[in-house]
Amino acid sequence: MNDASEFNYGVKMLRLIASGRFEQSAEVGFDQRVLGRLAVTTRAIPNADLYFTSFCAKGDLLSQWRGYGGQDSRYCLEFDPAGFEPAVSDVAGIFPVIYNDHKQRALLSRVLDKHLNVIPDGDPDDVYKSVKCVHSCCLAAFAFLKDPAFEEEHEWRAVLFAWPGEHVGRLEFVNSAGIMKPCIPLLVGRSKRLLPLKRVIAGASRSISQSSRSAELMLARYGYSNVPVEPSRIPLSG
Repeated sequence: MNDASEFNYGVKMLRLIASGRFEQSAEVGFDQRVLGRLAVTTRAIPNADLYFTSFCAKGDLLSQWRGYGGQDSRYCLEFDPAGFEPAVSDVAGIFPVIYNDHKQRALLSRVLDKHLNVIPDGDPDDVYKSVKCVHSCCLAAFAFLKDPAFEEEHEWRAVLFAWPGEHVGRLEFVNSAGIMKPCIPLLVGRSKRLLPLKRVIAGASRSISQSSRSAELMLARYGYSNVPVEPSRIPLSG
């Protein structure tokens, strides 16, 4: 993740929402105790591994060329979202990341409202369970909330939470910056399992003609002979 605050960003926002409601209410009851606990809970990382695949809604974007790929080999792959289907049943689909502060607050507030005015009273252990339930129900939302500073990315995501023991047989491993990381394929193509590729854009390189031709040959080799390859319109030199 290129956002160091990810996941905890949503936890922080939920904490601020709960804190605001806690301070505005003069009542002393079960819901107020739940809000008070949520207001001081700084972390809600579940006992699960988060896997996601990311897309950008805008192709041939300067910030993406700068942030991803090496100077000698950069490609932008355009997909048809409707051509994907989940490779894992727990993956709901591809959804946009939410950067707007108002929409983020509204989403978390709706989840929180579902947990209030449910238990008229309870003991301290019930408060803990209620807070845990709120965080569990917010997990999917947390995975789609990002700081507005990253709005230029126009990101969409498919997300999977793998609990201990789940999807072990699907694991693959890659080397990333000297660290071995586990991966799980989340999406496959609907048609003959081929990815729904629409276009490939070859980024700036030492030889744009060579990189374009190499991409055409590779696409043909793996059954994507009808996918066009185009050079980037951005004259990036580094």
